[in-house]
Amino acid sequence: MRGILKTVKHRFHFIGLAALIGPIGFALSPFAVPARGDAAPQIWRPAEGALKLLGAETKIDAFSIRPPLNYKFVSMQQGPNMAYGWTGAPHPNGILPALYFTIAAIPPDDQTNLTLEDGVAAQIRSQRKHEPDAIFSKPEYGTVNGLATARFYWKGHDRLNLMRHGLCYLTISGKMICMAGAQDIEPYSASSLPIMEAAIQTFRKPSEP
Repeated sequence: MRGILKTVKHRFHFIGLAALIGPIGFALSPFAVPARGDAAPQIWRPAEGALKLLGAETKIDAFSIRPPLNYKFVSMQQGPNMAYGWTGAPHPNGILPALYFTIAAIPPDDQTNLTLEDGVAAQIRSQRKHEPDAIFSKPEYGTVNGLATARFYWKGHDRLNLMRHGLCYLTISGKMICMAGAQDIEPYSASSLPIMEAAIQTFRKPSEP
């Protein structure tokens, strides 16, 4: 399991994007979202009417996603893998809403026993090293276009004392683990995050329906 923890630490945390979206660093604040519970896995799909707010399907390696309309595509190297992102128009203070996406190979030793719970725990631990006071929701489990997926939400104040809201979706597909996340500041997050989450919920393998 040590291999996948290293993979998550170095390949999923989209550190370079901080230069685009503004400084990150959190202080404690109240936070709660619906818990997973014992119900059957949910099917997560874009809300009614959200598809018209998304752009054309974009291929990323063996997968595809529909980013929000008029978001600008950016990419950067993270070790042997590429991290991809889309940013919206800047707010008056210059900070951008951001959607980001990473695919990483699962180390051979972990390919048979890695679970979504492991991936979520590793991602949260990695993020806490950079944002030690961030508040995270309880993970939820469902499916996105047939792919078993975990998600969690987070919030906190950044170094400018601006409240940020974010979310993270994780899925395992064969020998790959994929992470998609989004974040923005208040009050803009109330409108931008649902659109970015709808974009994440279009994530699929082109061979899948």
